[in-house]
Amino acid sequence: SDDIMEDIRTSLLTLERRTKEGPGYLTHDDIDDFARAAGRVLMDMKAQGKDLPDRIRPGERRARAEAASVEAAEIAEEQGKSPQEIELIAREAYDAATKAMIP
Repeated sequence: SDDIMEDIRTSLLTLERRTKEGPGYLTHDDIDDFARAAGRVLMDMKAQGKDLPDRIRPGERRARAEAASVEAAEIAEEQGKSPQEIELIAREAYDAATKAMIP
């Protein structure tokens, strides 16, 4: 929308001023205006992307990794592995699941 485009433009101009003029140049009002505009842009970006089928939602990465870890530990336990082996297998499954979800 036009409002979001204006927020993007305002945010970029504020960042440009900060970059050119250095720390301490922006007023508290400038910073507050930037925070509000950037927040609206971020909310719009999240709203536009939330229906993507491959998107991993907040907290989902950890839940998936923990599920993979538990499943691997259960299988290792059924196979008669030692507690140390089970812990290692579970940790490796957690790490592998986490790594697989990183784009």
